[in-house]
Amino acid sequence: MRRNLFPAWMVVFILGVSAAGFQPAAAAQTNIGAAPVAGKRPMTFMDIIEMRSLRSRALSPDGQWLLYSVAAPNWSKGEQYSDIFLTSTQGGEPKQLTFTKDKNEDNPLWAKDGTLFAFISDRDGKRQIYFMRWDGGEARKMTDHKEGVGSMAWSKNGDYLAYTAGKADEQQLWLLPKNAPQPIRLTKHETPIKGFWWSPSSRHIYFTAPDSLDKEDKKRRDKKFDVKIINQPDPSVHLWVIDVETKAESRLTSGTEFTIRSALFGG
Repeated sequence: MRRNLFPAWMVVFILGVSAAGFQPAAAAQTNIGAAPVAGKRPMTFMDIIEMRSLRSRALSPDGQWLLYSVAAPNWSKGEQYSDIFLTSTQGGEPKQLTFTKDKNEDNPLWAKDGTLFAFISDRDGKRQIYFMRWDGGEARKMTDHKEGVGSMAWSKNGDYLAYTAGKADEQQLWLLPKNAPQPIRLTKHETPIKGFWWSPSSRHIYFTAPDSLDKEDKKRRDKKFDVKIINQPDPSVHLWVIDVETKAESRLTSGTEFTIRSALFGG
């Protein structure tokens, strides 16, 4: 997903004023007449807005390596684009793993055995999932959904990568076996999947979904309706569970007094 830079200017400007405007002034009063350090210069506003930013990161299963994505500004397009890097937790120079110009490579996730990692990229248009070995080689495209993919998570046993795909108001759960070439559709829920979490056993996936879908609102979005309707009542969102093997779904919560946002498992 491309990130528009212009809203970030406001945040960066405020941070720049507080960090580069007020504090150095106090420091300057105590260092009047001090000679500048050789080869150095004061930080400027342009230095701040040209800074690259850290996005996602993932520690390898053995704790020896760190994958992370870095976003850099492209001022000619008014966007930020990201690539994935690898570095040792023991120190040393980081290694850049992806080099796709004006595209986003993000959300790296290590496989349980540490042999490869999954990441999401829009290098071919929509956001899709790719697998790549951490020690080199070409990335392999694993999905090809017309509307792209959303979030993803490895199962606890490392056999499957679960993810959401589809339009924003139609996203469903899919499974990507680590050692198989084709993804498998898991849910055909009546409403879109909002969030999901693997059970500790990897046999089930818990997910949240709204009780209903505003069909009229969906029609407006599909037709690119350009008037935003505010203060619409949101349907309750509840917790469900699905068996990965049988695809049988069960509802776990109900009611209109509350909404489920996330789930947490002990142990």
